[in-house]
Amino acid sequence: MPASEKQIQNMKQKRATILEQALRLFSEYGYYDTTIQKVAKASKVSFGSVFTYFENKEALFHAVVAEPLQEREAEILDFQTDPEHPMEEIERMVRDHLYQFAKMGIYLRLIQQIIGQPSTFAKEYSLLRQFHKNLVQRLALLIQKGQEKGQLRASDAEKTAITYTSFLIGLRLNITNEPDHPVWEQFAPCAVQIFGPIR
Repeated sequence: MPASEKQIQNMKQKRATILEQALRLFSEYGYYDTTIQKVAKASKVSFGSVFTYFENKEALFHAVVAEPLQEREAEILDFQTDPEHPMEEIERMVRDHLYQFAKMGIYLRLIQQIIGQPSTFAKEYSLLRQFHKNLVQRLALLIQKGQEKGQLRASDAEKTAITYTSFLIGLRLNITNEPDHPVWEQFAPCAVQIFGPIR
């Protein structure tokens, strides 16, 4: 007998709760000190229930890294690379990115662990590298457009893009305020300056 709509929604909710708690535990205690038992307890489900959704701890960890990345990728890459007014697009994009990264505190702490151990977490590291490559390539196109239109100073567009992404990640790891705190908006002018605007 097929599952009812309510049962399907309950299963989706349970899986989401497991992922949420696993992310919190992996980011706080690391991969090796986070057990399925701890995840089950934090999620208020039985030990066996976790395996209904994830084959093993490795699969759970991969989902914790890959699924939020996939969800956020569209939002973070949502900016024009060939706008009519590059500086306006950069200023809009920066505000949006600051908000997006402000929401990613726990996730970025986990990412930091993966970046620090690329051979241990090779599959996850590869996903992160590809995402960063895609982001840098799109940023570089926007930067080049701004330079062509005389709105940005000449610079190596790719290095400027990497400097910008490093600023976003470093800022989120250092600032612990909630995403709606006004402190994030105060960093927007600093982020914009990275692109070398000509005023």
